Amino acid sequence: MNIAIDIDGVLANFTQPFQSAVNSLYPGRLEDGYAPKDFWYTEKLSSEESLAALTSTFQTHNLWTKLEPLPDAKELQTLLHELHMNAVDVIYATHRPKTPGMSSLAQTNRWLIHNDLMRGNTTTVVVDKSQHKAYLYEILNVKFSVDDRPDTILACQAVPGHRPYLLERSWNVSDIHLPRVRSMQEFVKIVLDKT
Repeated sequence: MNIAIDIDGVLANFTQPFQSAVNSLYPGRLEDGYAPKDFWYTEKLSSEESLAALTSTFQTHNLWTKLEPLPDAKELQTLLHELHMNAVDVIYATHRPKTPGMSSLAQTNRWLIHNDLMRGNTTTVVVDKSQHKAYLYEILNVKFSVDDRPDTILACQAVPGHRPYLLERSWNVSDIHLPRVRSMQEFVKIVLDKT
C-alpha cells in the first residue's frame, strides 16, 4: 500500500524562516513564538506582505536543507520500520519552489537523509503546486495522506479510494469539517489498522 506524507508544516518547520523573513521586512510584526491562525497570517499580514515574505524566504541558499525538524518527524523515525514490515510504502510529497543552490528534490532528499527519514520503502516527489498532489495520489494509487493545508485535503478528497487527513496545526484548527489527526502516530495507526 502507498501512503503520502507532506513535509513542510508536517515534518519540517517552515514557519521559522518565514517568520524571520517577515520580521526582517517588517520589524517587530511577529512576536517570538507567534502561532498563526491561518495559513497566510491574515491577522498580521496583507496578502502582498505575505507574498513578499515568501519571496524573501525563497532567496535563501539551499533553504530546504536548513529547516528544523518538527516533533512529528521524530515520531515518524520510529514508525518507518513498522510501516515497512506491514508492506506500506511512503511517498514524501511536497510542494517546494526553487531556491538558490541545489534542486528542490536534492535539497529535500538531503534533509530527509540528515533527519533519518529515508528507508528502503520511502521515495520523494516534489510537485509544482500543492493542488497537483491529488493527481499524483490518483496515478500512484496512494490510499492515505497527511498534510497541513486544508486546500490540499479538499482537493485530495476527490480522489477515488483515497483518504486524506489534515495534521492539526495552529493555522488549520478552524477547518473542523475536514478529517484530521493530531500526530504522526495517530495517522500511522489509522494506516496500519487498514492493512
